[in-house]
Amino acid sequence: MSLKFVLLPLVAFVILYNIDLAPMIKGIIFIELLMPLAVANVNLASLYDCQPKLVTALVFSLLFYFWGLSFLVFPYSNIFNDECVDCIKKIYLKN
Repeated sequence: MSLKFVLLPLVAFVILYNIDLAPMIKGIIFIELLMPLAVANVNLASLYDCQPKLVTALVFSLLFYFWGLSFLVFPYSNIFNDECVDCIKKIYLKN
């Protein structure tokens, strides 16, 4: 269980941190790497009747855990620089 919920996101973060890509692309890839894992865990737990409510609760609570952790890690990691923030503002604010 810790392999999927802890080790995989950490390895993905380290790899993306060291690859020379646009910061917004790095963020999208990181989110895409995490989402199929969460959906697959819930689907498999429901399919094989392996405590699907517990798995759903774990995925949901870990979502908030990593979401909160991202506010602590991302400002110091320079994964989202000012150019990326300006691009996101242009897309969503459309002024």
